[in-house]
Amino acid sequence: MVSLGCVDAINLDGGGSSTFMTRRSGDEEITLRNTTSNSGGKTRAVAATLVVVSSAVPEEPPTVTPTGTDLSTLEVSGVSPVYVLRNETTGVCPTPVIRDGEKTLLLDGTDAVVTWENHQHFGNARVLVQGCGDYCGTIEIPYQLCPDKVRDVRIDRVASSTAALRWTAVPLAEEYVVYQYDAASNTLLELAKTSDTSMELTGLTPLTTYSLCVRARAEADGVHVDSYSYDWVYLDTLSAQSTEDLVTNIDDPSSGDDETPSEHPSDELIIPSAPQKPNPPLNPETYDLPYTGAVKGRYYYPAVVWAHIHAITNGVTATQFGPDSSCTRAQIVTFLWRAAGTPEPKTSTTAFRDVSAEAFYYKAMLWAVEEGVTKGTARDAFSPNDPCTRGQAVTFLWRLAGELQSGAENPFTDVAAGQYYTQAVLWAVQEGVTNGMTPTAFAPYGTCTRAQIVTFLYRDLA
Repeated sequence: MVSLGCVDAINLDGGGSSTFMTRRSGDEEITLRNTTSNSGGKTRAVAATLVVVSSAVPEEPPTVTPTGTDLSTLEVSGVSPVYVLRNETTGVCPTPVIRDGEKTLLLDGTDAVVTWENHQHFGNARVLVQGCGDYCGTIEIPYQLCPDKVRDVRIDRVASSTAALRWTAVPLAEEYVVYQYDAASNTLLELAKTSDTSMELTGLTPLTTYSLCVRARAEADGVHVDSYSYDWVYLDTLSAQSTEDLVTNIDDPSSGDDETPSEHPSDELIIPSAPQKPNPPLNPETYDLPYTGAVKGRYYYPAVVWAHIHAITNGVTATQFGPDSSCTRAQIVTFLWRAAGTPEPKTSTTAFRDVSAEAFYYKAMLWAVEEGVTKGTARDAFSPNDPCTRGQAVTFLWRLAGELQSGAENPFTDVAAGQYYTQAVLWAVQEGVTNGMTPTAFAPYGTCTRAQIVTFLYRDLA
């Protein structure tokens, strides 16, 4: 009976068999069973029995105290706050990494079991980890699923008060939203939306520069979910006296159209400016971030505003940035990749055996290796979930900048000559990327926090 799920069981007849009643989950009727001990445990018919039913209020069931190490006390990493959903059949099933000291838990039922909820639909999903064996308790890790980034946004035509845009379709997107960046409020304003991959914008103001982006949108439980990443496109409207549209073809000069800019008098035209990144806010302290953990007035706040505006990082949750949380190697190469414009890597495979092609950082890692930004921690290992050290962080930036040599004196007593990070640290100090932890200590092996890394990126790239 205990093996069938009873908390306690007692044999009252003292014989070689046990008679008991069962009702399995989903059954309507009670089953009477008699199992013998001298015939291989076979069940036999019961000739007569007496059932006593008590009307007493049952006592509270005994409390079963879980045994083993509680999962909630362990270090958990490896799950990003946001993922792109490209296929509803497979969904997105991020696998966490759980560490108990030097041990990495096995999630195949040995130490814990992993399941996913709502991982095949846009909106909020979560990872559930249930301890077993030497571990107990449950961990719930929330994440969000959003549409993919809208790519190849182009301006086909622009006039004084109208413009035509087009872009490449995004799988599973229900509609597309064109946003305008408003410098006065430092926010994105919804300008128009469509279910097509092109749009005619009307009601524009002549001789005005518009900073636009297009984001894919899907619906999840009545709530709109937009793609998190996006590229900027700049549009300059023409003079109100211009009677014909300007066909810009910024991205594809060879595409065929009936009109070209050369057919219009040059003194009536304002040629659209080349695409560029939007400027960081003039006064970041006036910008209200959606994160409760990022405090105005702290050294990192302008950098977090810049990273948020440019979709370089979205926080550890929708409302928390986690400035003091450690930054993993996977996260930092992803930040660098996004800051570089999310370029498509030339290769699709890697020699690293500890990375998955489905991981959020996979393309970023491929790009970083191609650009010489990282070489991994071993020939076949990238260690994506290891905390990124301060020495590694400035080395990544230094390599991306071209490994420029610095002739500056070394002010840090903990940065020895000849280390892989030595020149990177000196370059970072010379370029104003970092000043160290103190005037004489850099802490190259200290963990780089999220606040520190976005500050490094902001000072180097903004």
